[in-house]
Amino acid sequence: MKKSFWKKKYLIEHPHEVLGYLQSTSTPYKKNIDQFYCDTYATFGVLGVRYDDEATLAVLNEDAALHILRDVTNDRRYKNRFVKLFGFPEEYDFDEQTVFAKCDRLADVSMDFTFMGGMSAQKVFKVLLYHETLRLKNAVQALLDDEGDALKKTYRQLKRIAMLLKISRFLFDTAMIDRLQNVLGVLTCKERTALLDRMQSSAYQAFLWDIQTLLTEKSDFFLQKKGNQPLLFFIKKMVKKEPNALVKRLKKAIR
Repeated sequence: MKKSFWKKKYLIEHPHEVLGYLQSTSTPYKKNIDQFYCDTYATFGVLGVRYDDEATLAVLNEDAALHILRDVTNDRRYKNRFVKLFGFPEEYDFDEQTVFAKCDRLADVSMDFTFMGGMSAQKVFKVLLYHETLRLKNAVQALLDDEGDALKKTYRQLKRIAMLLKISRFLFDTAMIDRLQNVLGVLTCKERTALLDRMQSSAYQAFLWDIQTLLTEKSDFFLQKKGNQPLLFFIKKMVKKEPNALVKRLKKAIR
């Protein structure tokens, strides 16, 4: 009867040190190491093991416990192909809430974002939508205060958000995006008096509420199946589907 094997992958730090130690020991799990790769500076590495019993795995886990950061068996970002393309997620992944807080401090600034190709596409678009919505709120306040260029700024922000939503429908729940697009269509107007009325309406408040709900939802409830795909892959597909100025700008922003 053929023996059954299982596989595990671990993210480790100081990978060469760990591998050297494990290979120099006389413990039986040495033969179970079947995969190893690390970043350029050998800060992080992935150790792949095959095992046929829990006892062997337990011994390995105990010996390497100080260097094992976590189990990444089911995280495709740690596959060799992805690591070669983008590096380890620790080098490019980010927390949306931290970036949102930075956007809050720079709400009036037109930020030139730089992105890494391995970043989650949905995270990047959440940040872009958050920043442009903040700028819309500021433009609307300026409109209410009767500032001279507020009409132009408000209209521009509405159009920018519309462009982001058009592409976001490939990442997020289409029903939510449809609702946001429909309300945005009602709100968008170039005539000052009409725009003032719309920016003080319940429709505008509902729009802000819905977009806030979308951006702050921590689960995958509003995500499409491929919402977490690497930004580079997503943009390459979008260049063919939506060859507009925003997509071209995002393509140039990827490092």
